Amino acid sequence: MEEPLIIGCEETLEHDLIDAVAEHGVTAVFGYNDEIAIRCIRALKKHDISVPEQVSVIGFDDSYLATTSDPQLTTISHPKEVMGRHTAQALLRLIRKQVRAPYSEVFRPELVKRNSCARPRT
Repeated sequence: MEEPLIIGCEETLEHDLIDAVAEHGVTAVFGYNDEIAIRCIRALKKHDISVPEQVSVIGFDDSYLATTSDPQLTTISHPKEVMGRHTAQALLRLIRKQVRAPYSEVFRPELVKRNSCARPRT
């Protein structure tokens, strides 16, 4: 991905996002968490850029915030409770020397479709 299209989440998020849409024709935004994605939705709407008609926005967390935004945020969910349980079990196995570090496990994310994404534009 082009470096100018990677936007940090500091104070300049709104300005940088609006510039990316105007100058580079950005049609989709991925926020590294739901809070950042919702900040993007608010910034776009403040500048009369329609979500999802003009720009799609997706987050990552499936936090409670995702259902409170307008439009409701499409997001990637990960099984937090299962991850916590497996992590505790793995820690106990490490302590008991039943497994060796480093230990890894893969958890399958899930797309939670709501209203902040449209079909890809060609």
